Amino acid sequence: MNGDNFYAVVMAGGRGERFWPLGRRRRPKQLLKLTGEKTMLEDTVLRLFPLFSPENILIVTSKDYIDEARRLLPIPPGNVVGEPAGRDTAPCVALALGELKRRGAPDDAVMTVLPADHLIAPAAEFQNQLRSAMEFARRREVLMTLGVKPTYPATGYGYIKCGEALEAGFFAVDRFVEKPPLPEAERYLAEGNFFWNSGIFVWKLATLEKALDEFVPALAEFARKLAKCSDAEAGAFLAETFPQLDRAPIDRSVMEKSRHTAVSPVRFEWDDLGSWSSLCARLAPAADGNRGRGRRAVLDAQGNLVISDDEHLVAAIGIKDTAIIHTADATLVCPLKDDQRIKEFLQKLAATQDGEKYM
Repeated sequence: MNGDNFYAVVMAGGRGERFWPLGRRRRPKQLLKLTGEKTMLEDTVLRLFPLFSPENILIVTSKDYIDEARRLLPIPPGNVVGEPAGRDTAPCVALALGELKRRGAPDDAVMTVLPADHLIAPAAEFQNQLRSAMEFARRREVLMTLGVKPTYPATGYGYIKCGEALEAGFFAVDRFVEKPPLPEAERYLAEGNFFWNSGIFVWKLATLEKALDEFVPALAEFARKLAKCSDAEAGAFLAETFPQLDRAPIDRSVMEKSRHTAVSPVRFEWDDLGSWSSLCARLAPAADGNRGRGRRAVLDAQGNLVISDDEHLVAAIGIKDTAIIHTADATLVCPLKDDQRIKEFLQKLAATQDGEKYM
């Protein structure tokens, strides 16, 4: 397949709540350096080369993060497009569809949509499987997704049940399952034909437009109107119309309703790094039995995630399995098992007199 017809759309509009206080509204997860010297967004884009040319990579992010994304990424600055307001993934995908068509992408071009903040390795295996998925999507009228073999009964991921085999390595989707309770997740793991939903999608532009027409016609019409805009008109059109679109995730509004979905189980390592505990599990422990970065000193303390964002020394005595995250203006101390309560905490913090300054 001609690589000129491969397009990648990176969804980079998320916020930083799960990794508070390191992540904030002004510095969301995708702009954090969680696993190395580069931000999650940089890692995501760099692993797309050379499968995609820089000109064929589109970043859809919040208008607040446009300048930072353009500064970080080796793609044309105009390929970073800002959403005037957050409207979830279905409007984001419709925006990308309209924008690619506006720039001359043909109907038979293949679009890969992926989040900006997932851990994927090795890059070579990721590219091999993505290339196969794009070839498959080119041959068939399907909405493709990539599935990850579960390694434990996760209750925080959506699941995909495989149906009949379509080709080697590709299956029809029997059904999508929202985040299940633990007993169901344990059953899915035991059955062996359920996969985690990676949030990575592959389809032809024409196939996507047809699906939007069927299930979310307002988004299909929005994409067509955007495609007809000139460069001078596009910004004003987005500012006026995008905030009026209904919030909708692409999974529920399109994928779960379509009878033409397929899944390809992947062999690469994947993690959505959705919490401090998941990050802790991905980092190698130091000699003192703790993980993280920055200055720390411990006594009888193991299994902790300690991050200090400056020269501040974090001292820990007699504690285990705890996140200690120090930044210039806020410090979090939280058992790793309770890190899902950070969102609950931030809701309470926002209601306080000066809580907004820490959000």
